Amino acid sequence: MFMVHHRVMLFFLLGCISPVLLKSQTNDSVPSKKWVLKNPLEYQKGRFQMSVYPVSSYDPMSGWEFGVMPVFAFAPKKDSLSNSYYRSSSITSHFTYSTKNWTNIRIEGQLFTHGFNIVAYCQFLNDPSSFYGIGNDTINKNPSLLMSRYFKIGGELTKGFSSIHFVGIKFEFLNQDITDIQGTVLNPSIEGYSGGNSFGLGPVYKCDTRNNVNFPTKGFLLQTSAVYFFMLDNSSKKFAIYSFDYRRYCSIFKSYVIACQGTVSASTGDVPFYKLPCIGGKYNLRGISNKFMYIDKNVWFVQSEIRKTVYKRIGVVAFGGVGNVFATWNNDMVSHLKTVYGFGGRYQILPNDKINLRFDYAFGPNSDHGVYATIREAF
Repeated sequence: MFMVHHRVMLFFLLGCISPVLLKSQTNDSVPSKKWVLKNPLEYQKGRFQMSVYPVSSYDPMSGWEFGVMPVFAFAPKKDSLSNSYYRSSSITSHFTYSTKNWTNIRIEGQLFTHGFNIVAYCQFLNDPSSFYGIGNDTINKNPSLLMSRYFKIGGELTKGFSSIHFVGIKFEFLNQDITDIQGTVLNPSIEGYSGGNSFGLGPVYKCDTRNNVNFPTKGFLLQTSAVYFFMLDNSSKKFAIYSFDYRRYCSIFKSYVIACQGTVSASTGDVPFYKLPCIGGKYNLRGISNKFMYIDKNVWFVQSEIRKTVYKRIGVVAFGGVGNVFATWNNDMVSHLKTVYGFGGRYQILPNDKINLRFDYAFGPNSDHGVYATIREAF
């Protein structure tokens, strides 16, 4: 699960091009009781599905990067299939290592069981990056180069009080290390200059009417949270991040899906620069290539996507969005707006649970662009 800039990518999608499918499923809701070999990369037994796809890429900074993307999914029990909301449990993972010692290990999962929804993730990332400054007009500055290394674990535990309402807690532990700083844009006056350890905890509420949590074609998801952090290195430094996220899905002309998202995040307190709200990356306005390019105390963005399955498990998408980061709630909110657009392809690696392997090419402001490969939709 990664994003690259000025990168040539090669994806060994043997499952997409395999000419022989030994046996295919005819009933998406009730999988076979026996092991089914669909191609060399996909396996299924009962409610359990597994897929493992190798991936390789090349970038002048990272060198050759090699890895795999294993995905595991567990369909709902048969007696719950009559429910309007198809909520499968799944675990997705990403393991890559490059010839220049870049490392990215991420495992994330979601579990629906006995009225609870558990979302958890764990990631170790070691990569060189750049810091452009704080604010919404920082793109033309000469950035500071740095080495970013972090270990992060977090998630949500929510209890359903009806079919669609969930209330619970959200948490995160982060160990962030910033080293090998070159340039003066990142300096000791910037909060979090050398990294640090933080822990956050707070309430979360979700209202979820999506007909499928992996690839919805109708319904909406509303989620709001307030997470309060303190620095483990210096307990006197505290900060908070408040988020509101709304996503809506609908089908048009029978075979097209329109997905829309609007998000607002605000922060208060002594926020380290690497925890400030931002835009860009593989989820929030694809096409902005660096996670530290646009950061500030607050952020808003809206994005939409049109999705179409063109042949069996192969799909295409087109998307666009606009957003901004800003320090105060005034005209800064709409100055130096950032717009993005792009297109992509999809391959349904687990058809029963509608989990996609996603490839996107996106264009951002100031001739920026990015290539993305990951599991699941952006939103």
